[in-house]
Amino acid sequence: MKANKLLIKLSKQSLHWMALSVILGFSGAVFNGIGVTLIIPLILSFLGLEIVDFESFPPVLRSIFQAFDNVPEPVRIPVMIGCVFLAIVLKNAAGYASALTSGILNRRF
Repeated sequence: MKANKLLIKLSKQSLHWMALSVILGFSGAVFNGIGVTLIIPLILSFLGLEIVDFESFPPVLRSIFQAFDNVPEPVRIPVMIGCVFLAIVLKNAAGYASALTSGILNRRF
């Protein structure tokens, strides 16, 4: 059997593992982006600077920041810190699961 046909045959058999690896890799990138985005207002508040006008930000970033508008002011910073840590944990979990699925694919190929 030629190498190309063998590769196509193995790819068809492992399609769900390949899709899972791509989804986990993408979700890790999303969690990383959310964590980095939430650090912006935390750094500004620790430096004592006024929060910038978020209306000029893209809609995706505005929706992330507006999620914390209903949180009372005294607990807003601890909640945001908790969300940053949660995003970091989820990013690392997704990265680990992606590495596991990639390892399974490597062994199959």
